[in-house]
Amino acid sequence: MFSSRSSIWSTRNGLSRIGVCGDVAICIWGLVALCAGACQSKAPKAPVQVVERAQAELHYRLDQPDPKKRLWKMALKDAPPFVHALKMAPTAQEPELNQGTWVIVAFGVFSAPDEQAVHTAFHEVQSLGDQVQLGIRPFWEYEEMTPWFPEYTKWHSTESPLVIVLNDGRVQGWMTGEAPPDRMKRFLETSLKQVVGRFDE
Repeated sequence: MFSSRSSIWSTRNGLSRIGVCGDVAICIWGLVALCAGACQSKAPKAPVQVVERAQAELHYRLDQPDPKKRLWKMALKDAPPFVHALKMAPTAQEPELNQGTWVIVAFGVFSAPDEQAVHTAFHEVQSLGDQVQLGIRPFWEYEEMTPWFPEYTKWHSTESPLVIVLNDGRVQGWMTGEAPPDRMKRFLETSLKQVVGRFDE
């Protein structure tokens, strides 16, 4: 039996809502299974190869426990140790962000381009090994950024995603607005240059 709460799975290739068409999905998979069974009776069985791609692609789920509240929780799936799911709408910046080097990406749960920026940041930070931590924070209202990053409201920004580079709690750089891969890479290279050096080519 499926839960009534809303869930969204995200990968680099896009978003998939689950839990809404569950019965249809079961029917489809049932037909696929029947077809597969018929095909197997006519063809010799071959060993199944499973390729693990968890380190090459970021997978996370957004859950909305209460549909009446605009509050989502993020759950990572098979994510590398440098990736962290941050709480939505915190009242202050988390203490752990004051230690080490972090790239924080705050993305609108309503924005597909913001979601793609998360995956771009993951790809760029991944090339740095364990030198940099990646924190991912969902948001719904722009005002949610103020308590943990006052500079955002200071400049009256209503753009997303918000990308911040921190080193031991100090802001190395931040940007908002559209974040295509080339802009994201330039920003991270510039902000992280004195901390971790150049990116891998």
